[in-house]
Amino acid sequence: MKHFKFINAAELHTKQLLKLVQLLLEAEYPDSPPPEYHKFIVFATNSDKLQTIQPYINHTHVLMRESDIVGFLVVSTKHQIKEISNNISGWRQQDPEVISCLDFYSNGTQDSDFILQYIAIDAKYRGQGFFKILKNYLTKLAKNSNCSRIVFMSQITNPALGIYKYYGAKVMNEAKLVNTIDNNNLVKLYFTL
Repeated sequence: MKHFKFINAAELHTKQLLKLVQLLLEAEYPDSPPPEYHKFIVFATNSDKLQTIQPYINHTHVLMRESDIVGFLVVSTKHQIKEISNNISGWRQQDPEVISCLDFYSNGTQDSDFILQYIAIDAKYRGQGFFKILKNYLTKLAKNSNCSRIVFMSQITNPALGIYKYYGAKVMNEAKLVNTIDNNNLVKLYFTL
């Protein structure tokens, strides 16, 4: 792990934050981004893009290699979810996946759960063992928060689902997504500590 370190997203400069927004949206829409995503990426101002990450910034841990973003985690406790969800703005508030995830994190989890909202690795670093580094750091954060398990959701068609299971994720159940083009399913998962 030489030359790699974790920092809070609040320490990043604007160019790095914009890269983080891109990775965040790619993590949220791994298969079929909604049309609003394309409009947002192409036409939104940098200020609008930075507002996308703002609700999560204090809960985002970024794995850096010098000044390059390798990957990141957005994590919180159940108590912090309400604060985050109250600050999500714009078209993302209407996204069925965001709505389903926030509902599960607010109502379907226990107070002792640690919530993994997003995890992503930049494409150029995938397949090099960085998921294990992110998961180990995630486990450490959860233990430091006195949490008993880590819960999260993923699209059932997400290619990363196999990686999650390989590293010990267990399936709780599935949730049907409605009002999307393919009515894709989400799967609720957890890691035990």
